[in-house]
Amino acid sequence: MSAQLLEGVLGAEKVRLIDTLPPEEVEVLLHNIVDSICGCERLGVGFGVGNATASMVNAAELTSAAKNFIIAAIGNKWSAEEVDAALEQAQVSASSGIIKSVLAARGTEIRTALIERISSVFPMYLKDFDWSVRLVLSSSQMSQVRETLLLLTLTLKGVDPVSKLETQQEVKLELNQKELDSLIASLSAAVEAGYDYSGQTE
Repeated sequence: MSAQLLEGVLGAEKVRLIDTLPPEEVEVLLHNIVDSICGCERLGVGFGVGNATASMVNAAELTSAAKNFIIAAIGNKWSAEEVDAALEQAQVSASSGIIKSVLAARGTEIRTALIERISSVFPMYLKDFDWSVRLVLSSSQMSQVRETLLLLTLTLKGVDPVSKLETQQEVKLELNQKELDSLIASLSAAVEAGYDYSGQTE
């Protein structure tokens, strides 16, 4: 599992550059990145192109890589052990303690911001589901079974864009095997698209 933690994290190989910065600049950089994720970016504070130390590294690449790492850690709900493994895989050592401290201190804030981003694109979300299986028969003989159908009930929750009131609705689906496979593929693509959107750098 640990060997796959950084798969799909854009610029993961650049995260190690954070060790070239002094501790006080690492902390400022990370908090500024979290601010940008949460929509309250403060320009011109701390780490920047004009900073003497920052000129030693590619500021844009480091900022982007660190931001993607933070989003991956919180978005995927990495455990403390998984964060340690990912930092080791990214070859980060000197700054690992500060990174873990920022993730712990602002994890809830980051997670809320990511959920709000995805919710702005997908205003309805799945609250609950129920399912059952039905056998479609051509006669009363079990040997005459023609098809197995999945009866799926989805409970969706969201906010009405006009009234701004919370709404809830049920969607009932009757799916054969081919349709179920297609639905699963579509949902997987939607989840991946939502994660990709939340991880876009600005």
